[in-house]
Amino acid sequence: MATQTEDDGIVELADEVTEKPVAPFLSQGEVAEDAMEMDLSDPKQARVILYIILSLIPVLFLIPLMLGSRDLIPLDAIPPVQM
Repeated sequence: MATQTEDDGIVELADEVTEKPVAPFLSQGEVAEDAMEMDLSDPKQARVILYIILSLIPVLFLIPLMLGSRDLIPLDAIPPVQM
């Protein structure tokens, strides 16, 4: 659908407006409402959530090392930069 305004000569090319939101990928359909709800009585969902939590625990131990990483290397150990 092309629209044109006569006073400034601008042509705007636009597709037809769809009322329904489109999935980000063409192969995907709409997300089912029951898939968005977390059911911990289902053992598969509970296991996945437990594995996600367990995999994030080591990252929490790395945060202090990232925050204080400038103090780990002494200034004498860094070679001088030649300009």
